[in-house]
Formats: sequence, C-alpha cells, structure tokens
Amino acid sequence: MISAATQRLLDFLSDAESYPHRPPQVTLLQTHASWVFVAPPFVYKIKKPVSLGFLDFSTLELRHADCKHELALNRRLADDIYLGIEPICEHEGHLHFGGYGEVVEWAVKMRQMDPRYFLLQLMQTEEVGTREMDRIVEKLNRFYVSQPPLPAAEVTTANEHLRQGTEDNFKAAARFVGESLSQHALDAIAHYTREFFTRQSALLESRLHDGWIRDCHGDLHLDHIHLSPEAVRIYDCIEFNTDFRCIDVACDIAFLAMDLDFNGRPDLARYIVERFAVLLDDHGIRALMDFYKCYRACVRGKVESLHANAETVPEAEKRSSLQLARRYFQLALQY
Repeated sequence: MISAATQRLLDFLSDAESYPHRPPQVTLLQTHASWVFVAPPFVYKIKKPVSLGFLDFSTLELRHADCKHELALNRRLADDIYLGIEPICEHEGHLHFGGYGEVVEWAVKMRQMDPRYFLLQLMQTEEVGTREMDRIVEKLNRFYVSQPPLPAAEVTTANEHLRQGTEDNFKAAARFVGESLSQHALDAIAHYTREFFTRQSALLESRLHDGWIRDCHGDLHLDHIHLSPEAVRIYDCIEFNTDFRCIDVACDIAFLAMDLDFNGRPDLARYIVERFAVLLDDHGIRALMDFYKCYRACVRGKVESLHANAETVPEAEKRSSLQLARRYFQLALQY
C-alpha cells in the first residue's frame, strides 16, 4: 500500500502547476523501483521507498545517496542529459521544489530526449542496420577502454557474485512458476547455468586475471540507448548495486545482444559481438555469449515479473509486463 505521504507526493509531481517551468502536461511512468515524471522539456525521477534485496531505497538518506550515484555514473555515457538533483521540500503544509523547508524527497532531473530516437522505437519505425550498430559499438568501445580493470583484490569474488546472482534469479523466478514460466523451463535454465559454471570454470577464472572485470553500464538494453543524428547517448545504468555493474565486459555486451535477439534481430546481435571481439581483442567473448545472454534474459524476465506483480501498476501495464516476462524466460530457455 502507498502511504498517504507518498500519494501526496505523487499527486504533487503529477500536477503541471507544481513545476517552475509549467510544462504543458506531465506523464507518469514507473518501474519496480522508481517513478518517472515526464514534464517537457525535463524529466524528474524519484526512487520508490522500497527494499527489494538487491536494492534498498527504504529511507530518504538512502534515496538521496542513490540519486547522487545515479547522476555521477550516468554522466559517463550521457553527460548532457543528467542535469542535477532537485530537493522536494515541504513548508507550511505545501510541497515545492527546492529552496526552503524540510526536504521530503529527492529527484534526479534530466533533459528529455526526443522519443523518436530511442533504439527500440527506431527498430519499430525505421530500418536499423550495421551503420547504427557501429555508432553504438564505437561509443561503448571507447567507454570500456576508458574503464580500468578493477584491482585484483576487488575481482576475486566477481564470479561468486555472478553465481549468486544467477541463483537469486532462480529463487525469484520460482515465485512466478505457473505465471511467467513453467517449472520445467526454470529447472532447465538452472541446470544449464550450473553446468556452465562447472565446465567453463577455467574460462570464467581467466576473465578475472585478464582484466575484463570493469565498471560497466549493467543494464544495456535497447530502451536505454538513444541514437539521434547528432549523438549516441546511453543512460540509466545500474547505480544501486555495484555487483551488478562491476562485471565482465562480455556480460555487459550480452545484455544488448540478448535484447537484439528478443526484438527479432539476431543478425545484429551476432554483428556487434564480432565487432567487439575485434575492437577489444577479446578472444573469450564468443564462448561466453550464450551463457551471459541466458543470464540477462532471466534478469529481464524477473524484472518484468516483479513489475507485473507491483501493487501500484495499472492492470493493462501488468498484463503487458507479464507477456514480456514470459517471452524473456522463453528466450533464456533457447540459449
């Protein structure tokens, strides 16, 4: 249940008159962990006061800290989009942006991007091919090269974190058996994953010592890539959990490759993997790709299942998320 204070905040942010720049309208979007208010030409994002195991936004202090992380980390790949952090305050019983009074919430303020150029939208309305992929690959290649390998002391447990992450996915997915996936599918995906850890332990271990564990994006799917004529912007990285972001570069790339598969373009998925293998001189990426894509599809299946079961999500949106979850788990099974 949403508290009265939270509902009051949502009502405030849904009202165009609340914003200093008086947008023509406000559109509310939401994920399992945040509310996003599109108030042209800006976007305001606040964290839901939740604790989900893999993230904790349960106090104002934790949400403020996470806003600061989100701002700093996302400026790496979309520096002109992330404008700052805005306090939402209460004074004499009224809510307002900034200035004076008691801070009741913090919002990340962003510049709104032209919705025509999100990669998922482009793939639905225009012909997207290798030229567009090259722009994305080149941007990400510069980013990965700029990120130093994590120190040895920090990567020794990376594979254990990955293993635990897969097990956490299976535990979470078990809640949705009969809804998002079958028990047979869950068992098959879990068996494949655990067998890979055993059979390819040497390859996974080599990734730690060869410098492939870096501070990446962590959530690299098509809706997080904006491909306008003037620039490539990649936004909304994982800021709330270092283990989800400080990962094998191949695992980061696999998210994008999996989402290209999911959206009917396995040709482009193969293309980007080959391009990265050459540009990064990464000889292990091909052998790891299906494993990492399976993991990434499970993550998306879990996230969409959580969204489909969230109390505050409209029924139509719940049904859509459930269909997406089923498709993601089916794709994981195919790998």
